[in-house]
Amino acid sequence: MSFIGVVGVVAQAAQGAITTAPTSVSIATSASGNYNNAIFAQEANCNYVGMAVDGNSFSSGSGSTNVVVDEFDTHYDGCANGVVQKYKGYIRATGATSFQWGGSLHSSSLSNSCSASVLVSGSTDQDETNASTGDVGLTLLIAFGGGRGGLTYPASGDEIVLKFTGSATNSNGTTNASTVTLTYDFVS
Repeated sequence: MSFIGVVGVVAQAAQGAITTAPTSVSIATSASGNYNNAIFAQEANCNYVGMAVDGNSFSSGSGSTNVVVDEFDTHYDGCANGVVQKYKGYIRATGATSFQWGGSLHSSSLSNSCSASVLVSGSTDQDETNASTGDVGLTLLIAFGGGRGGLTYPASGDEIVLKFTGSATNSNGTTNASTVTLTYDFVS
């Protein structure tokens, strides 16, 4: 084989080794199957299931759920002065070596002296689906109003909108998943 022939073979082999940033990046409820472009949630305070969310609440990356405000008194009176909601999910990706979760409180219109905020620590784990230990690193906190005379709760017509982000990285770059949006609509 001539020198040119060897160079051609080496160049051809190098072309096969070219890689790209991660592909097929999305936020989902599991590694495969179930729901893509979705997250799920469970309340971490007083075992209130009225704000639980699962993947079937989502379509094209947007989800919503109704929260019955009349149930707050039953679950929180004598238990806590607010909601602590944790979120779970899985960042699907091909060719990734590291991951990053994020998100934000997009908007809130709570009344009755209630307020919403989020704590964002942003997990770096791809799989945050474990029921007892996993969460994506975004926690919704709803502080109820009121005081010694009793708590006041969000009112029918109030709304909270959260946005969840995820990304996958390798030595060739970072690819962001489409943002997943969750809306809580408070109803009577």
